[in-house]
This record gives sequence, structure tokens and C-alpha cells, in this order.
Amino acid sequence: MKKNKFGFWGNLAFSAVLLLSPGVSGVAQATTVDAASNSSATTAKTQSGIFSQYDAELNSLNSIKNVSTDPNAPFLTMNYTADYKLDKFMQQGAANNTQLISFVGSYVTGFPNIGRTLKLNVPAFGCSTFSAATPDGQQLFGRNFDENSDSPAMLVRTHPTNGYASISMVDLGFLKYDNSNLPTNKLNSLKTLAVPYTPLDGLNEKGVTMAVLQLDGSPTNQTDSAKNDITTTSAIRMVLDKADSVDSALALLSKYNMHDPSMGEFHYQITDATGKSVVLEYVDNKMSVIDTNHATNFMVTPSVFGTGHGQDRYETLSNELTKSNDTMTDVQAMNLLHEVAQYGKASTKSWTRWSMIYNKSNGTVNAVIGRDYDTQHTYSIN
Repeated sequence: MKKNKFGFWGNLAFSAVLLLSPGVSGVAQATTVDAASNSSATTAKTQSGIFSQYDAELNSLNSIKNVSTDPNAPFLTMNYTADYKLDKFMQQGAANNTQLISFVGSYVTGFPNIGRTLKLNVPAFGCSTFSAATPDGQQLFGRNFDENSDSPAMLVRTHPTNGYASISMVDLGFLKYDNSNLPTNKLNSLKTLAVPYTPLDGLNEKGVTMAVLQLDGSPTNQTDSAKNDITTTSAIRMVLDKADSVDSALALLSKYNMHDPSMGEFHYQITDATGKSVVLEYVDNKMSVIDTNHATNFMVTPSVFGTGHGQDRYETLSNELTKSNDTMTDVQAMNLLHEVAQYGKASTKSWTRWSMIYNKSNGTVNAVIGRDYDTQHTYSIN
């Protein structure tokens, strides 16, 4: 069924009016039991016709759950079943968050003025990542997301029709939610329809992982006129949906101009189910790929190695991976994330928001939220 010109948000608002208003659809308020029944049936049919056009969007919103009992560390999950038009995005691209919001408004929500209420508020963040194998040969990817503000975390499952299923993590603070303002009802959750375009780390069904880590330099801003543009988080979405290996991820990213948010520079660790692991950096706006299985917040390209911060965490990762010969159980891998977690140090004003152990061999993830390492949440892509 073709969606009408008002788009999802407009129709949802219109339907809310239907739900709250008496005498809808031109039917006079009932004065008898039969009249009331007829009016209710007409109203239900009208509402059903509008909402049925957006079953996938509504199912996505209905799937949101807060699985945390700690009000200071909300953790929400979402099964995203709607079409977020990634193929259209790859043809069009976006060079900054304003353009990304415009795309989401026009093609994902059908509400072009979404920018009035949706702002990608990107704070400074740190992070640590590593890749290792279990004693029986399963491939793991560990990730700490460190950030200097409190906001809800969301785990998002996506199953696109023209791409790979994946599981990823989103900082809902990017969408201007906070711990006292959660997407817990229909109207308040509408902005979460943008979450496919705001992942910070994730794993797809082929065993490819990708995570972003902040650096201290100037934002990457590639300007090849023959290429479309991507932003930091939309690049992660493309890789999760389209790449089946590290090599295919790099080949895909090389076809686009990378644009970092204005607040900083970033690099990425990308790994796959074979155990291959690289860190992708942009040095003087040119791609630099380094074979390594761990990263923090400084450059690892030889010509600029050490530029940035996080050398203490990097040394800890290096030492533990070397001692274990890059082999760890799930428990040992999470313990290593615990060891390099940040606790609001005055020098960085940062702390670990989530710790993830992605199992690239079986498509599962163990998640710790707010450094509560005694409580682990386990999820599967499927």
C-alpha cells in the first residue's frame, strides 16, 4: 500500500487526534447504543486504515523495552523492523549531521521537518577495543564506550531485506534523550526511528564488527567530487548492512568521502569472523589501514603513532593480549574491559557507559551497562 503524502509522523499525530476527539470522521456523537457501536466501528476502521500503512514502524516502536532496574543507567532494547532506506542513503549520502537528519526526515519517517525536534547531539567520548579468540576458536570483539555525560543506552536489532542482520549499540543522548526522558510512549519514542543511522559499535550476521573511537585531532573532511559523502555513524551502518569481511568493509568505505562531526576526529576498529582485525584512520584526509587487534584514543599509523590519549589503556590491552597469546574466554575478555574501564577521572571527565563482548562466531553479545560487571545481558542477532 502506498503511503500518503503526510508521512508517518504526520499520520500518527492525525491519528492521535482521532483517538482523542469525539464525533470523528464526520459521525455525530452517539445518542443510542446502536449509534455508538456504529460510530466506534467507523472510527476503528479509519484508524486501522491509517496505522496499517505503518505497521513496521509501529512494531518497531512497540518493541522498545527498558531492561535496566537502575534509573541512573537505563538500558533499552529495540527490534527495528521498518525500512530505513539504506540503499537510498548510499545513493544520496550526507556530509554532516544536518544532511543526515534531513534524509531521515524525508525518507525514514516521512516527516521532513523532523529537524525541529531531532538533533544529533554528539558529545566527546573515549573508548577501548580489542579482538581475541576463545580457546575453542570462537572469535570475540571487546568494546568499551566511554563518554563524559549520562544518557540512556539502546541495543538495536535490524533485519533489512537487502542487507545483513545486525545488532548494534546507540547512545540515545545523540537523539536528545536523557535518564529522566526515555522513549517510553508512542509520541516520545518517535525520534528513535532514526537509530539505524546512529550506531557506535555493532556486529552483523557475517561476523563483521565495527566500532568508532575518538581521537584528538581535526575532523576528517574528504572532498572527492566523484564520491558520495558519509558521516561517522552512517559509515558504521553501511558496513554492518553490507560487508561480509574486513576487506569488503574497507572496499565499501573507500568509495565514499568520510566526514567526522565538527567536534573531533575518529578512527575505527573493524574485525571479522576469520579473526582479521584492522584499525582504519584518516591521515591528512587519506585512508590508512593498520593491522592490529586493539585500539584506544590515539593514532596507530606509524607516521603519527601516539598522537592522542589513552596510552595507559592501550598498554594494558597490549600486555594482556600478549600474555594470553590473543586467546581469552568470554569471562576473561569481559574482565579485560573491566580493567580498562574509566571511572570519571578528573583528567578525562569520562567514564565507561557500556562494555560489550561480541561473539563473531555465533552472533551473540554480552553487555554490561554502567560498569555493573556483576550484571550481564546476553542477546542474539536472531
